[in-house]
Amino acid sequence: MILTGKEAIGSMGDTARVAAFSPIHRSLYDYFYQNFAQVTNPPLDYIRERFVTELKVFLGRKPNIFEPKELIPPPIALKLPSPIINSGQMEIINEIEKTHPELTLKSEVFSMTFSREKGFESFREQLDHIADQAVKATRNGVSILILSDRMASYDWPAIPSILVLRKVLIALNQHGIWPRSSVVVDSGEIRNAHQAAVLIGFGASAVCPYLALDIARHDTTQKLSALDPTDREKNTIAAFEKGLLRIAAKRGISVISGYKGAELFTIMGLGEEILNEFFPRHESLIGGVSLLALTENILLRTEEALEKETINNFLYKEHASETLGEKHSMTSKRAKLVHRFLRSEEVNDVEKLSDEFFSESLEPINLRHLLTYKNSTSTLDKTCDESEILATFGCGAMSFGAISAESQRDLIKAFKIIGGRSNSGEGGENPYYEKERISASIKQIASGRFGVSAEYLVLGEEIQIKMAQGAKPGEGGQLMGVKVSPDIAKARFSHPGVDLISPPPQHDIYSIEDLKELIYELKELHPDGKVSVKLVSGKNIGAIALGVVKAGADIIQISGGDGGTGAASLMSMKHAGLPWEIGLLEVHKTLFENDMRENIILRVDGGLQSGKDIVLAALLGAEEFDFGKMVLVAQGCIMARVCEKNTCPAGIATHDPKFKKRYQGQVDEVVKFLKLLANDVKKHLSLIGHFSLKDLTGRL
Repeated sequence: MILTGKEAIGSMGDTARVAAFSPIHRSLYDYFYQNFAQVTNPPLDYIRERFVTELKVFLGRKPNIFEPKELIPPPIALKLPSPIINSGQMEIINEIEKTHPELTLKSEVFSMTFSREKGFESFREQLDHIADQAVKATRNGVSILILSDRMASYDWPAIPSILVLRKVLIALNQHGIWPRSSVVVDSGEIRNAHQAAVLIGFGASAVCPYLALDIARHDTTQKLSALDPTDREKNTIAAFEKGLLRIAAKRGISVISGYKGAELFTIMGLGEEILNEFFPRHESLIGGVSLLALTENILLRTEEALEKETINNFLYKEHASETLGEKHSMTSKRAKLVHRFLRSEEVNDVEKLSDEFFSESLEPINLRHLLTYKNSTSTLDKTCDESEILATFGCGAMSFGAISAESQRDLIKAFKIIGGRSNSGEGGENPYYEKERISASIKQIASGRFGVSAEYLVLGEEIQIKMAQGAKPGEGGQLMGVKVSPDIAKARFSHPGVDLISPPPQHDIYSIEDLKELIYELKELHPDGKVSVKLVSGKNIGAIALGVVKAGADIIQISGGDGGTGAASLMSMKHAGLPWEIGLLEVHKTLFENDMRENIILRVDGGLQSGKDIVLAALLGAEEFDFGKMVLVAQGCIMARVCEKNTCPAGIATHDPKFKKRYQGQVDEVVKFLKLLANDVKKHLSLIGHFSLKDLTGRL
């Protein structure tokens, strides 16, 4: 962010443990998931339509919309070009009466801290005290309330700013004086655009991420030395602002004033006590953290920080060892285990390694790990044929561009051998089509329409309309310019070296009626083909899926928020899109309740790894299952997570000849893994006394 003025890009999706399950002290903002639009009222194309976006905010008393403008002039306010403010601006706002006496504005600072000695008792008292003081200040004419944790120390740790913000705003609202003041959050815990968006989305008028900006100005890292401190700060603020625009655009909102206070987030993992007090009108998808546990975590975390010799021994690192980092469902270690058993020739060794990989961790990572089967009265000696299970398997949409032509070719071949489905992705057909007549069975239409033509579409058995992608819902696909070789540029009707970023919406689909029109046109073009629509698990997906069925789709694919990707903003990968377990169940139940379930096939993807995952997905309503990361791992992927850099050490997600030489993927190994997975499904079917996956569909 400091170097480029942009948010960090990552790949392979979010495989981290759900925050509510983690023993590591995770940020409270990790419990909030960004809402996004798909199909109806689609996301805004904030890149190409930047001229309609605006970050301008006003601090001070808000106008009374019920009073005639000609009788009562609007109140005086401080105009800011952006809700992200630096420490210099913060100082001016702190002393607004002195710095801008002509505005007749008043500000007051409230310290967001509590006493370590008194612990939870002080935590509660301080929340109530700050809210009471904010009400009194507002009644006394203070129109800018500043919630700050700059005074935090070991003896007086900081209270999470989102809780203080909500406590203050709810108190102001209960007294009918919310419009009389604006709230500014001045906090060191704000380190990225998602955290800023949560605060603004829940009512803050502006935020000052002072610690992030201090690091930008004063960090001594060598790679930052070439930049002037002022430029570093400007870059960091620019990255925050671009992130805010992107997050608001996910819901089709172009001005930050329309996003402020709209509460466009889904909460997962906060306890009922916190929801009732701080987030009324919201429900948590699962139970979770209590206020007492949250306080104890803060005290423990600050205690640990004091004991560490250096800050580097304390920092949370996403992919570090278990003592520093989070637990993940897919790691380099697990990838190497797959490689071992796929390359093992001894039957017993393969079975041992297979059991080791497919066995479930004692610690839950995903929601499905909390689910267990009901006791079966009998165990079946025989289940359905392996081929019946394999026919339900499909390859995730990975285009020529995201992965190499050789990798895509081998995946298409492997899924053809097992009788499953392959998917072209949105990047057009790979060049081996003309030479070897190898073509994916599913042709994808996404917002960029790269390589899409009538000839391309009719060569498949299915046409898939991608409305959203699990790793980055509300955004378009991304292929970084470093990966756009002449061959890829030709396949996508573009130019080499150019970043290919698809629009967030499909610009011809702004309603269910528009989607119905496109489905009709595709079926006119290819009468024998099926049409699927890809959605991402999120708020109100059931209602959207109902519209998709009525629009004439044959298949709905539901992607989980932890789905893989070749490139996406880290903030989108980690904070947008819900687990497929939630979206799949909602869609199945909604369609069933409306007598539409028999009219559609439900397909699911997003981190499926084992036979138990597949059986549980079937119980939640799925009939078909897609795999992305797992088949790449079977090809040799070591989870280096550098897909976007064109430097894949396994030669899979790269087009650089130097790295492509390392590709050792074999069709046989992908087929072997899929068959092992099918046999793991058979084992679970036997354990619960059912003959086939069809017997289980929706029988939660």
